[in-house]
Amino acid sequence: MRKIILILFAAFLIVFALKDSIYNFEYNSVAIAPGQTAERAKVLEVLPGNSGEDLKIRVLTGDFKDKLFIIENNYCHSDYYVRPFKANDKIIVAVDRSSNQQNPGITILNYARDIFSFYLIFVFLSLLILIGRKQGFKSAVSLILTIFIIVEVMIPFILKGYNPILSAIFCCFIISILNLIIITGISLKSTATLIGTSFGVVVAGLLAYWVGMLSHFSGLVDEDALLLTNVNQGVFDLNGILFAGIIVGTLGAVMDVSMSISSSMYEIMQNNPDIHKMKLVQSGLSIGKDVMGTMADTLILAYAGTAIPLLLFSINQQTPLIILLNSETISAEILRALSGSIGIVLSIPATSFAFALISHKKQAIGITVADVNFRSSPEASDNVIGNLTQGEQLVVIGHSKGWYKVKRENGEEGWLREDGLSVRRRRR
Repeated sequence: MRKIILILFAAFLIVFALKDSIYNFEYNSVAIAPGQTAERAKVLEVLPGNSGEDLKIRVLTGDFKDKLFIIENNYCHSDYYVRPFKANDKIIVAVDRSSNQQNPGITILNYARDIFSFYLIFVFLSLLILIGRKQGFKSAVSLILTIFIIVEVMIPFILKGYNPILSAIFCCFIISILNLIIITGISLKSTATLIGTSFGVVVAGLLAYWVGMLSHFSGLVDEDALLLTNVNQGVFDLNGILFAGIIVGTLGAVMDVSMSISSSMYEIMQNNPDIHKMKLVQSGLSIGKDVMGTMADTLILAYAGTAIPLLLFSINQQTPLIILLNSETISAEILRALSGSIGIVLSIPATSFAFALISHKKQAIGITVADVNFRSSPEASDNVIGNLTQGEQLVVIGHSKGWYKVKRENGEEGWLREDGLSVRRRRR
């Protein structure tokens, strides 16, 4: 714990020392249209203009780096997009050189908000590691891998014309496997969790697809989907993309529920190794009843939150309920929330039965082949908590990267290397 605190303290000192450099982080120019690039700029002064206000800016990137310009604050004329710019604000501007190479047209695109996102990411990862320690670090790694798979695998698959639903299911399966291996290792818990998660996510996706087809969805449920109609001559399967989004959105909640049930059932089995498998299933179902209510609420509230502006508009305009419920946007949000919640509910019995069947199918009995160290975790550098003698019988209860987690006859649990154990299995 002391090492982690020292590391985090050192990281905070580094960030504090480099805060000016981070704040002044500059991108290279990005082409956004023929003859136009997106650049970073800094507001030097706010000046009175002919029809509002003008801004004196210095461009920070691109061919016009360090050049000064006076531009019109084009947001002053909108009631809903007023930007109260002030000196030292960082902004993103569009530089248009299509008509004049020496005197380009410059318009404001938005505030430069990315630096604050970087700060927030740093705080999140720091808290994750500080509170979760080694497990928190593993969670951070799994989160990064999840984002990577979605951005670098699933999205390119869809862009290349592969079926969005199959792409989403494939990527969710890979994400589940990697996350469970990183967080819990290859074990009884991770296997049961993977089975329950896969079942819940696939059922949620197929149910959403079936109901969507019966409801004659077009896939044009928001402005973002409408933008895709202008890309690649509108060849995207908008319905498939809608259902793929439902599958991905369901994954996290279903995996959380499945892991909670697997972990609880594992502890029950460890405390009562002779428990009957049906009794173990009943325990898993009882645990699931307590978990599913809050998780279903979480999923429904997350999707309902995105529909609040539309609901406010509809209620303000006194839209009849029959019109509101049959609009594609509201119907899509209902479909997302309910199909995901059904996936959560069905993952509970799937995980419970999978865990009971796997755990009672066979039991591993280990016999040490040499005197070996008995450690508190699967790391050669971790504390030695005892010594196992040749011929001692053990119950293997887990496995991770060349290490076995075993239980001694006195109930003590620990880890030892594979080369110190000879394993045989017997069916129960």
